Amino acid sequence: MKYAYWRCVLAAFVLLVIGVLSDEAGSALRKLPAVGGLFEYRSDGPSAEFYAGSLPQLHFRADGFSSFFSLFTPYLPILLIAAAAIVLIGLVLKFAVSVFLCNPLEAGAKRIFVINHYTEGKAGVGEMMHPFSHGYLNVVKTLFLRDLFLVLWTLLFIVPGIVKSYSYRMVPYILAEDPEMNWREAFRLSRKMMDGQKWNAFVLDLSFILWEIFSICTLGILKIFYVAPYEQCTNAALYVALKSHLLGQPAPGQTQQGAQTQQGTQNSSAAGQQAQASDSSANAQDRQESSAQANIETASESQAAQGQYGTYPGASDSNAD
Repeated sequence: MKYAYWRCVLAAFVLLVIGVLSDEAGSALRKLPAVGGLFEYRSDGPSAEFYAGSLPQLHFRADGFSSFFSLFTPYLPILLIAAAAIVLIGLVLKFAVSVFLCNPLEAGAKRIFVINHYTEGKAGVGEMMHPFSHGYLNVVKTLFLRDLFLVLWTLLFIVPGIVKSYSYRMVPYILAEDPEMNWREAFRLSRKMMDGQKWNAFVLDLSFILWEIFSICTLGILKIFYVAPYEQCTNAALYVALKSHLLGQPAPGQTQQGAQTQQGTQNSSAAGQQAQASDSSANAQDRQESSAQANIETASESQAAQGQYGTYPGASDSNAD
């Protein structure tokens, strides 16, 4: 945030808007069965009442108004069908915006935070459009399947949906770095990253509760200009840490050159131990040879890990299911 504050604010604001649009689409979908409401027309003597779903009860005098509404009674089914059609069209439009626009923007916004983490805030705003020009249809399909699976899991008494939301948490970040990745592989890698880390991620989310309360007290101003960017930077750092752990990369902040220097120091130490072993007694020589062999094996493992640095295909080979 220190290196690229305003870009972080912009990317986090885009993610906030995406979340609001997704919630509205889901809320409208849940309310669909109640679109028709209850339409009832009654005329019992001096007055008539008209009920329209959850609308306030309307009272009309029978002299004039009842005859006016009676003109529309034959067309009431047509009006209901037209209203339902309008609502369905609105839902389809919201669905299309969510799938074909919001989901790729989600991956693009999170790409900014990941690149900022690696480059100390050098990611440009144009990175947000990266998924639209690189593997667009694959990103759309993968994130649509993520949303679909979460909805289906949530139908099982909500708790499985919460658990799976943590399992699939890293999918947008994986696509942000590799938009062409097959959806099955993206889901597999996300599950492996979050394996044994779901509770830690949940506790991490809980740590922002006080910030959320402060945001409400400031009518969302603090949320836009500090809390949301802070949360997104934290989640990007979590992704980088879990990815490093999965692929056996150097720890976050440690460069590959530094890892090679450390490896060279270990090899020099192993060579010195072998030279001393040749001049020592037989028992000491055996101990030094065993130590040198352990160092050689460690160096080989380090070289193998460096060969996988920054690439997911290496993880597929060395961390097969």
